Amino acid sequence: MGTRKGCYQCNKRRIVCDMGEPRCLKCTNKGLECSGNGLRYRFNDGIASRGKLRGLSNPIDQACPPSTTNRSSPRKQSRKDTIIAPKSCRASKGVIHRSISDNKYEVGVLPCLESIDSNTRLLLDYFSINMAPGMVVLDSKNNGYRNLILPFAVQDKLVRQAVMSIAGLQFARTCPEMHPAAELSRAQVIKQLMQSSISSAPEQVFNISSWMTVLVLLIGELALGGDHYSYLLRMMRSIKDHGVVDPNPELVRFLTLETNMISYLARPFVDDSSDVENMESERSLRSLLMESQGPKYNNADREILNIVTEAAQVCYEICKDCNLPQRRERNSNLQHLKRLVSRVLPCTAGGNSMVWVYFIGAADSESFEDQSFFIGCLIDIYNYTGWENIARGISMLEQIWQRPPGRSWRYILPQLSTAFVM
Repeated sequence: MGTRKGCYQCNKRRIVCDMGEPRCLKCTNKGLECSGNGLRYRFNDGIASRGKLRGLSNPIDQACPPSTTNRSSPRKQSRKDTIIAPKSCRASKGVIHRSISDNKYEVGVLPCLESIDSNTRLLLDYFSINMAPGMVVLDSKNNGYRNLILPFAVQDKLVRQAVMSIAGLQFARTCPEMHPAAELSRAQVIKQLMQSSISSAPEQVFNISSWMTVLVLLIGELALGGDHYSYLLRMMRSIKDHGVVDPNPELVRFLTLETNMISYLARPFVDDSSDVENMESERSLRSLLMESQGPKYNNADREILNIVTEAAQVCYEICKDCNLPQRRERNSNLQHLKRLVSRVLPCTAGGNSMVWVYFIGAADSESFEDQSFFIGCLIDIYNYTGWENIARGISMLEQIWQRPPGRSWRYILPQLSTAFVM
C-alpha cells in the first residue's frame, strides 16, 4: 500500500503539497490549519468503520455528556470567510453572479519557485496569490504580474528584493514582526535605484530590471497607500520613452502596456497634463484594458470585460469633460455609469478591478444618493482586499465633496492626492 506524501489538507483537496514545515505554503496562503507531514491517526465514533462491528458504538456513561466538538472541517476561518456580503452584493435581477473567489486563478507553487529557499518562496508565492490578481480585471494564466515578473525575479536580485519587500509589507498586516525587515529591504531597493539614476552609463538605468522594479514598487504604493506614486510613475515613463532593448519582447510589451495603462489612470491624480497629452492619442483606455487581459477568455469573462472596460472609458470621458463650463451630459453619463457598474458587483469577479471607476464616479457625484452608491462600492472592496490606497481615496472624496461651489474636482484633486486610487 502506498504512502501519501504531504499534509492531510492538501491530500484532501487533491493537490500536490510543497511539504513545508511546520506548515506548508499552500495551507498558509489559504488560511488552513496545516496538519504537517507526520503520521496521521483517525478515530471513529464507533467501535469499527467496517466489518461485523461497523455501526456499533461503545456504551456511554450517561454522567458524561457526548462531545460537542465540531469535526466538520479543519479549515481555519479566514478574514474573507467572515465578511458578511453587503447589500450592494446581494442577489438582484440582471446582475452577473460570480463569486470574487472565482477570480483567484489556481496556480499552486510556480515551477520557477521550487528551487529557491523557503523564505523567498513564501514571499514570492504570497505576491502571486494575494497581490498579482489585484492588478488585472480577471485573473488567469495570462497575468503578467505572475507569469512574467516572478520568473524574472528569481533570476534578478533587484526585482526579487522589490517583490519580497512589498509582499513582506503587505504580509505584515497580519504578521507585524515582518514589517521592520521588509521596510528596510524596500529602502535598500529605492537607494539602489537612485544610485543607478546618477550613473553615467545609460544601460544601468534604462533596462528591464529597473523598469520592472519600479513597477513592483508602484504596486506596493497601491497596496500600502503610499504617496511616492508620482515619482515612480515619472520614472517608469522615462524608461519607456527612452526605449529598452531586451531579448525577450514579451517582457517589453508587458511593461509598455502596463506603463501606458497606469499613466492613463493616473491622469486625475497628477498635475502634469501637458506631459500626459503627448501619450498615444489613438490608444483608448478600453483597448489597453482589453489587451492587458490577453486574447483568450470565455463568454462569461467577455461580458465582464466589456462592462468593466466600457465603464472605465465612460469615466475617462468624465475626467476630460469635467472642467468644461457647461456639462449638459453630466447626469446622464453618471447614471449610465451606475447602470454599468451595477451589473458587476464589487464582491464578484471583475468588480474588484473597478476601484478607479468607483472613485471617479464618486468624485463627480453631487447628490447624496450617487455619492453613497459609489463610496459604498469602494468600502466593499476595501473590506475584502485591505488595500490602503482605497482608504486614502475615501478620505480624499470627503474633502472633494466639501469644495467651494463652482470649483471642479479635477482642479483640486492633485492638491489633495495622498495616494493613487486604482
